[in-house]
Amino acid sequence: MKSILRIKLILISICVILLSYNCFSQSTSPNFISSSNAYLGSLLIPKSNRSLDKGNPTGIEVNYIHPTNGIKRWERIFHYPEIGVSFIYLDFANNEQLGKGMAIYPFIDFNLTRHKKISLHFKIATSLGVVTKKFDPINNPENLAIGSYLNGFVNLRMNAKIHLTKNLRIETGLGISHFSNGAMALPNLGINIFSCNLGMGYQFNASAAKLHLDTFSLPSQKIHIVIYTALGLRSISRTDQTKFPAGIISINLERNKGSKTKWNTGLEFAYSTARLSKTKADPSIENYKDLQNIQAGFKIGYAFCVGQLSFPLEMGVFLYSKPQNEYFFHRIGLRYQISKHFIVGFTLKTEWAVADFFEMNVGYTFPCKSNRANKIN
Repeated sequence: MKSILRIKLILISICVILLSYNCFSQSTSPNFISSSNAYLGSLLIPKSNRSLDKGNPTGIEVNYIHPTNGIKRWERIFHYPEIGVSFIYLDFANNEQLGKGMAIYPFIDFNLTRHKKISLHFKIATSLGVVTKKFDPINNPENLAIGSYLNGFVNLRMNAKIHLTKNLRIETGLGISHFSNGAMALPNLGINIFSCNLGMGYQFNASAAKLHLDTFSLPSQKIHIVIYTALGLRSISRTDQTKFPAGIISINLERNKGSKTKWNTGLEFAYSTARLSKTKADPSIENYKDLQNIQAGFKIGYAFCVGQLSFPLEMGVFLYSKPQNEYFFHRIGLRYQISKHFIVGFTLKTEWAVADFFEMNVGYTFPCKSNRANKIN
């Protein structure tokens, strides 16, 4: 039965390509790529929740892809990556407890090699996703993976693309897909799928693609002071899904290192009403004041930059936290520079591998130093 389902998924993928070709081959549409991939994977879940693993997840992904041509500076810096929008449908092979997963997400697919016949790519994608079955204390008590229908979704893939002709290519690779709600609703162990994919892609109007040459000046290396504020919500109990707000203020010193990277260090102050509620409910802790719930920490970070978009990765240590139940904190996500001074972002704060809460970020930057640009000959 499973093998029949996999064959059906592969046939659906091929049909999507053929239908796309039939609809668009006679048009004068701009240069773009249509592709679809079949997925076959395995659930990555803790031993305590292995009962959810009933078989191999399968799925299908349909992509609309725009090959960049270097008209923007960051496209030349990253060797003309592909950008686009995907739809993914995943069957977790456990319809009663996990159901299905779906997401529509934007992505960027970095070109790691320049070989004409075979190219290696790394795909990064994040968005919101839907899971059709969630934890329920009565009807679905064994599902400790997901506590909400709406979740964050991340897809990371390493793909090889084999170019059969100028227009037609085979796509295959390995990657991880992840659903999680950032502890907004418990339980939240998350659904992680390690999978392989196989599919086909067709490029329309490939002859219209003209690359802009990689000639530009190196950017100035700037040092900024950036102040971020962030707000989020989280739950503390599986049975009581009350959402507790949390807030963060951080003061950072950031330095642009070339066009692809950014380093930062700073101080962070956090206040979580979920933590306050849990602490006051602890009978061993007496006379705990609300102001004692403030946490102060020192952090360092790195960000991978793609134009105005950046992917921060931060690690910090708490300098003040009472009671001292937590020592380290981390952050991953994305941020976007919407103007000269303002930054918006969506990040996940964690304490080691345990999600604390999703954060909506707003930042304001003050440039304080700039080095002159260096000219490339």
